[in-house]
Amino acid sequence: MIRPIALSLGLAAFTLASPHPAVAADATTTYDTVDAFEIQSAHFLVTGILQGQSTPTTRSFFVGTGNDARASLCQRFAMLVMSKPGKFRFAATDRGASTADCKLTVRAP
Repeated sequence: MIRPIALSLGLAAFTLASPHPAVAADATTTYDTVDAFEIQSAHFLVTGILQGQSTPTTRSFFVGTGNDARASLCQRFAMLVMSKPGKFRFAATDRGASTADCKLTVRAP
């Protein structure tokens, strides 16, 4: 009797202890608009409206330490989206332990 209760309590504690759901590697996040872009030590933060949604969301993407060129390229893409609202889409793909990738696409007129 005690064993099933202990197992249940252990699983419940583990479930409640996780701070946020894990994002699968290679998950692409596409933004219709970008409101803010911030480069931090090993990752960058993007705030904007996701494709198909209406409220702004902030997501973090890992680029690794010493990978400033990749973060700067993503920042240039994000700034272009900010400067011409509605013309471009910005997409970032989180590669998990590897570095994130960024993509800029022109929206269909």
